[in-house]
Amino acid sequence: MSGDAKATAALEVWVAETHPGARLGNVRRLIGGVSSKMTAFEATEPSGRVHRYILRQREWGDLGRREVAIIQEFRLLTWLQTAGGAAGLAPKAYTLDAMGERFGLPGLIIEHLPGAPVYDPPQPALYARAFAK
Repeated sequence: MSGDAKATAALEVWVAETHPGARLGNVRRLIGGVSSKMTAFEATEPSGRVHRYILRQREWGDLGRREVAIIQEFRLLTWLQTAGGAAGLAPKAYTLDAMGERFGLPGLIIEHLPGAPVYDPPQPALYARAFAK
């Protein structure tokens, strides 16, 4: 079984565990990641409600570095959600697979936040100040 097939099968199990009665919906690879492979996926409930998530998997460095990096990322995202003020600005972390035993590579499942990157803002200084607040 390829890594992508293993991850998709594991996502089906994750959806069944976290959303009883739901099914794995659209699964697609996101492009542009530098340090991680990112896969967007949906959990579709029988009512039609759709939950969107990202499987973020570390691909670079030796296994030990990938494990440490993904654990640190999971802890940071968890802390941001509990620290107050970051809800909606940082994705919520749901599941950690530090060793890659479940999804094939060290990774985590995070919520999918709507939006798009801004590579060339019209007023960079204003944009940076707003982003820093």
